[in-house]
Amino acid sequence: MNEREERLHLYNIQNELLEHKFPHRPPLQPEYIISCAGDVYREIAGRDWPAPSYIGEKLYAIYSDLIKNVDVAWWQWALESSRGVDRSYYDMARDEYVKNLAKLYKATEIAQISFDRKEAMLLALRLQTTIINWYETLSPKDQQVVKRNYNALVKATRVFTNFRPDARR
Repeated sequence: MNEREERLHLYNIQNELLEHKFPHRPPLQPEYIISCAGDVYREIAGRDWPAPSYIGEKLYAIYSDLIKNVDVAWWQWALESSRGVDRSYYDMARDEYVKNLAKLYKATEIAQISFDRKEAMLLALRLQTTIINWYETLSPKDQQVVKRNYNALVKATRVFTNFRPDARR
């Protein structure tokens, strides 16, 4: 396979295993924020020339909800709402999602694609994993990991966009 075919293969794996598959009930914001990191992955994997405005929009959504204005009490309520009365279903679906993230991470690691793309794609998957970990614990330590991975993804995507979260109001 050439690089483009490899990227489209990864895009299809992500679409099949992860796209809008994180377990949730209303409110939908946690699934949306987790999906934003996946959308950055898809944009970089699926397009020859990723759209800077689309990447910036997704990064800003993550920034505004998880970096700039974090309402931990609201996220706790959202987690309890997502788990609902059947916690075992939520846990099983979440575990399947995380397992599929790991599969896609490994597939991306071995793919024969350019270093800049691969780095950004791996960081997007890492950010999804750390957002899920933080969402489960809501601990300040896990939030710091989310911030570090978010900042690394912003830096890696500068190859594709000049996005600066502090430039938006």
